[in-house]
Amino acid sequence: MAVIAIDIGWATFQAIMFWLNQKITEVFKSYPSPQRIDFLNNIFTLSLILFIGLYFLDPNRYYILFILFVIAHVAEALRNPLFVELFNQNFKSFNRSTALSLSNFLKSILDIPLIFLAGWLVSLDIIYPYIFAAVLAVVVSLVVSLHGLGLYKQKRPAKVS
Repeated sequence: MAVIAIDIGWATFQAIMFWLNQKITEVFKSYPSPQRIDFLNNIFTLSLILFIGLYFLDPNRYYILFILFVIAHVAEALRNPLFVELFNQNFKSFNRSTALSLSNFLKSILDIPLIFLAGWLVSLDIIYPYIFAAVLAVVVSLVVSLHGLGLYKQKRPAKVS
């Protein structure tokens, strides 16, 4: 019976995510894509930190842990259409598909060592991959926040006329 409940829950979650991924580019349309991505990154980071904190403080609160896990997973999954929208806005039409393909390729290449590391961490304790993900999320959020505040300046190439 538990397997059927998990299957129904997973199918329902995937259907909701499919619908949300169709609508996410219309949410907060007044804000540019980078700010919407940053917002979702912050939700992901905060929910993951709360998940880890609650795991250590009171691991018997399964429903709250599950809700925090789902919030983190939804925030993570909703970023992809926004990244695609950001690529579409910033690349010329003849470069767009190549840029998207290369970004997906780079993500896949970076996933390989991260998956091995997560497998090793879960063999030590089930919470360690979440801690590792939270540390990465905090680092990324800090770098993005510093960039947004202008403390981390990126040099732009000179325009050639």
